[in-house]
Amino acid sequence: MRDQLEDLIDDFFRRAAKKKHTVCTAESCSTGTLATAFAKGEGASKQFVGGIVAYTKEAKINLLDVPADMLVEQTAVCAPVAESMALGAVRRSGASLGCP
Repeated sequence: MRDQLEDLIDDFFRRAAKKKHTVCTAESCSTGTLATAFAKGEGASKQFVGGIVAYTKEAKINLLDVPADMLVEQTAVCAPVAESMALGAVRRSGASLGCP
């Protein structure tokens, strides 16, 4: 039986395909769960570039280019850090969209 996340990802891939978008993930606490879900979606082989799991602050800095001062000023789990992670994943992967 399909779950709601699978339906959402398939819908996302259908919409993204119309605009020729590709997607990557940047994860921390979810430790690759989102990338796994995307990889199972219809259209994944054409649109899912891959994902980066950066659990520690150092990994966020080194793998996703999250500014170190942001991680000092903010908690590691907040919207600005998630956005920075997604943008870093887009820069690193060449995807057109990033999903934190």
